[in-house]
Amino acid sequence: MVRKRSIVAVACGMVLAAAAASATTPVAAATSTGISAIGDEVVNWITVSPAYTRTGTVLATSVATNCRSNCQHLWITHDGGASWHLTGGSNWSGTAPEITLDSAGHEVLYSAASGGDKISTDDGATWNVFGINGYATASPGYAKDGLIAVASDKSDYVYAGGSTHPVAGSQGSMRDAFFGLAPLFPSGGSQAPALLSGLDPHSGQGEVERCDQNFVCANPAPLVGSSQMNGAARIITSSGYGGSDQTVFAKSIVGVYKSTDGGQSFTQLVLPTPSGTVTTPMLSVPADYRESGPDRSLYVAVQVVHTSPPGATPGQQPPPEGGVYASHDGGSTWRQIGAAGDVLSHGALAVAVAPDGRLFAGYYDGTYHGGLVCSTNQSRWQATCPAVGPKAATVGGGGSKPAGSNGTPCASCSNSGANIQSGQTPSTAGGAAAPGTGDGSNDAPGSTPASVHSSGFGGVAPILGIIAAVLAVAAVGVRFRRRSGQGLSE
Repeated sequence: MVRKRSIVAVACGMVLAAAAASATTPVAAATSTGISAIGDEVVNWITVSPAYTRTGTVLATSVATNCRSNCQHLWITHDGGASWHLTGGSNWSGTAPEITLDSAGHEVLYSAASGGDKISTDDGATWNVFGINGYATASPGYAKDGLIAVASDKSDYVYAGGSTHPVAGSQGSMRDAFFGLAPLFPSGGSQAPALLSGLDPHSGQGEVERCDQNFVCANPAPLVGSSQMNGAARIITSSGYGGSDQTVFAKSIVGVYKSTDGGQSFTQLVLPTPSGTVTTPMLSVPADYRESGPDRSLYVAVQVVHTSPPGATPGQQPPPEGGVYASHDGGSTWRQIGAAGDVLSHGALAVAVAPDGRLFAGYYDGTYHGGLVCSTNQSRWQATCPAVGPKAATVGGGGSKPAGSNGTPCASCSNSGANIQSGQTPSTAGGAAAPGTGDGSNDAPGSTPASVHSSGFGGVAPILGIIAAVLAVAAVGVRFRRRSGQGLSE
């Protein structure tokens, strides 16, 4: 453990120093040849709107790779990934934004941020603070109750009716991190209406507690193998949770865990990854997932870091590996999406699945280059996907919104490298694939899922140094560090 911590500390320190330097001094032009919808940017979070089938909305956060200032970016698409444009102003500073719907069916964005949790009702163009720092989870019934539950190491609370109200949470038995809510919250049916993840204050191990409808939580279930160095877990319940289905997923930075007893116990799922230090930055689960249903798909972003062998020349660390791994049987078996040597062959930091089966992923190649890609058939990655939703007719016809300060239409972003910082070379894009809706594994007959669930750490997880470049400008995680004096991830 001491050796592992030392390796992590040295690697993180070196990469953070390099990232800090790139934010203040000129650096060499990027030479990445990977395809990307947004140019050479490291994407660390992707989320799909609950109204995707109506609006085509997807959000992605990124960090510019060759950047002097305002390096964090928030991207949005309203046509299912055919075109993207910047939102959130020129200095977006939040992390892991999510989307919910108000009583009129309008999309509402909310996010943790260094200056307090924020909410937006205008596609992320402007944000208003609604509470102290903490990770927020909107009630599945937000359109009616307007409730957002926030877990914070300092104090948990709920935001509803325009004001915040403290809740007990774990009552000090854990350092609280993330709430997960039952699909019919405040009813939990036969299960707990809410769950809460956190870290044991003594061992640092990840845990999950079950909570009542007033967010009073108890009875921790350990996530064996997780630790304070890796962070607490995000929680996703199945669509049938509360009835006969008792499935709960918990994802930490070192693994994906599954419970089939309502969160009373968890087992880590085994991914067929290469040997090395395996990290799992993000998990995406279709909204209609049921353990006994037709769609039991899971998608995990994986980054595998290798340490240099003894005697190796300094600076010649083996490149990372990984990508997006998919399971269509609830996590029993897995396959890697894409071909050998493609843009995700050096690892993925983010993944999200849309109701039509298309996948969005963010990659990092280990050399300060990355990008945002899409797949309609779950076998081949491309810069953009064919347009869907109400904006589809305007893509390529001059009606799409511009991306970045150069005004290039986002339908051309994959070729133009729109909004790349001064001194960068645009990423080279491949051609678009023919339209498609995936391989059918996510399409339940006669139904169209309304949303998906994703869990990740969106720029606040130190993935053993290499991914630390993404974190250099993320500040939300300081709430754990201030209390414990240790560099924890979230």
